[in-house]
Amino acid sequence: MMIKPNLLIIVASAAFLSALMGCSGDNPVENQIDAVTLQSGEFAVFDFEDTMEQMNDATLERNLSFNEGPFDGSFFRERGQFGRRGPRGPLGDRAMRNGRGNHLGQILPDLNLSDAQLTAIQDLMDSYRASIEEPLQAFRAAIQSILDDARAERQAIIDSVQAGDLTRDEARELIHALNESKRAAIQATPEAEAARALICESKLDLFDAVRNILDADQQATWDAWVGGLDGACFGDDSSNG
Repeated sequence: MMIKPNLLIIVASAAFLSALMGCSGDNPVENQIDAVTLQSGEFAVFDFEDTMEQMNDATLERNLSFNEGPFDGSFFRERGQFGRRGPRGPLGDRAMRNGRGNHLGQILPDLNLSDAQLTAIQDLMDSYRASIEEPLQAFRAAIQSILDDARAERQAIIDSVQAGDLTRDEARELIHALNESKRAAIQATPEAEAARALICESKLDLFDAVRNILDADQQATWDAWVGGLDGACFGDDSSNG
């Protein structure tokens, strides 16, 4: 059983941060902390299905693979192919608009945060990112053999095309079937299920910890936002979130 690192840090820090906020005399965040700041990768939240969305299907030209963003930390950075502004980026418009709570930039501008509260949330985000690292790494290691098998099977198909035993259209159909079977095999690994559960738990722990540093009015705004979220982490099994 995997032990989620820094989970206790997220939970235990909430009480301390709540006390800190109660005695803070800081002014609310000024306009210079604009939407770009609050919508940066620093405040991105992760679901396991974000990992599966980074899977690149095999084709006649390439092997089945995963983008490394979820595993090397670049998922949370602002720039790059899958950065905040990228059309396919997990931190782009899709993340800001979805109903799964995958970016705190959806709500932070509405909370009228103090400087101390914003700093506290940044610290909570650091602990949150650390808490999902181990399950993601375990998942990545577990699926390597599946990726290796997929490469070997794809190469056999390519060899058959080159030998004249398959047409390119026939090969494309076989590769499509290969992608489907390997995706199902990846989803069925115990490490995938463990990562899904632990990442969801970390997300909910983060949300509880953020709520605990807010005052009553802010909590009302926060609760209304969270109450409108869907996805598996919020009891909606019909969503992949």
